Amino acid sequence: MPASAIHESTVATVAAHRCMVELFPEPLNVTGAAGRLVDLTFTVKDVVKVRGARLTAGLGATLVEAGPGENSFVSRMLAEGVSCLGITASSELAFDLTGELGVPAPSNPRGPDLQTGGSSSGSAVAVSLGFGDFSIVTDTGGSARVPAACCGVIGFKPSHERLPTDETVRLSGTCDHLGVITRDLDVLGRVLDLDDSMGGMTGGRDRPSVAIPQGYLRRHLSAPAQAWFDSLCTALAAGGLDVHDVDLEFLHGVEAIYATIVPYEAFRQHEALLRRNDVPLSPPMRARLEAAGRIGDCEYAAALGRMKHLRERMTEVSLTCPVLLLPTLPEPAPTRGQTVTMIGGERVLLRDATLALTAFANLVGGPAVAFPAKVAGHGSQSVQLVGLGRNDGEVLAAARHIRTISTASE
Repeated sequence: MPASAIHESTVATVAAHRCMVELFPEPLNVTGAAGRLVDLTFTVKDVVKVRGARLTAGLGATLVEAGPGENSFVSRMLAEGVSCLGITASSELAFDLTGELGVPAPSNPRGPDLQTGGSSSGSAVAVSLGFGDFSIVTDTGGSARVPAACCGVIGFKPSHERLPTDETVRLSGTCDHLGVITRDLDVLGRVLDLDDSMGGMTGGRDRPSVAIPQGYLRRHLSAPAQAWFDSLCTALAAGGLDVHDVDLEFLHGVEAIYATIVPYEAFRQHEALLRRNDVPLSPPMRARLEAAGRIGDCEYAAALGRMKHLRERMTEVSLTCPVLLLPTLPEPAPTRGQTVTMIGGERVLLRDATLALTAFANLVGGPAVAFPAKVAGHGSQSVQLVGLGRNDGEVLAAARHIRTISTASE
């Protein structure tokens, strides 16, 4: 949406959904820039520095004063002609998957009783409302993909270090990624300048192929999510996609690896905040950081060792299965305040079930995209593609292909 097309009614709607912490009086752009993206607008999550804008990381207090510093990907977008509309709300310190840690929590345009996902919830809501063509966010364990799934848009986490994380509020040096949320796969391809060829998806076969960890998913999906996903796989196979099973049982417990590495590193990033009186950490966040401080060096070293093994196994799988297909969320639509889900007749923490689907992409550093797909008679939910190498373009190509098949199946 061109900057000139932003109407007062749109701004009012965005404000009502509490997804912005700062609306610029005038769109920020580079005077005279006429780059390849001059027709686009964007927003930036409140953990990524933009020139002249304060940065609060969801705490409601300025952590970084306005100044000339700026994330280099933001600078690149401005130089290529994109106009920045403002700063979107983030969960506290980007350390949340619900979208409810932060004041005030954004409201989901799909329904006021639904979670917006974390921690890039403000960006997902803004994009869902049409405010900006895309948003620059962070993704440490699913923070681009989970809110995109909750709000019905597209979230992309590129391969590790494809996008720079300089001038950001860091959470985990191991798992932090810069990402993008948008409504349109074409916009995503343009912004990232990706060559979206099928590449290894065909592997010498007549039709593109994706692998599905069926056994692993049965441990981590609710019955409604499993039923929808089975219907999607049937529709994709009927539409010409080669859908085959892959054994990823070695992923079992990946959320525990993540839940050691990321909190350990987050505490060391933000330990000083616990002693500051001028930073309003919420009680849940304070408790989370204090618990993270009790993770020992030996426990952290053991988790890093398990991550190394995980990466080695994934490298082996990538030789024959470069792209994985799985749901983004363990159940269709988590509601506000929900903390558990039912899987196999047992109550499971919603956070753990979600991380089991999303966090391994951060640990192994591969690209991942979450996007809505429709199945005739079963509605629309978010599906996720994870690449097992630096195959960002291939993952985008697979997403386009699946969107085409699912749309045709309606």
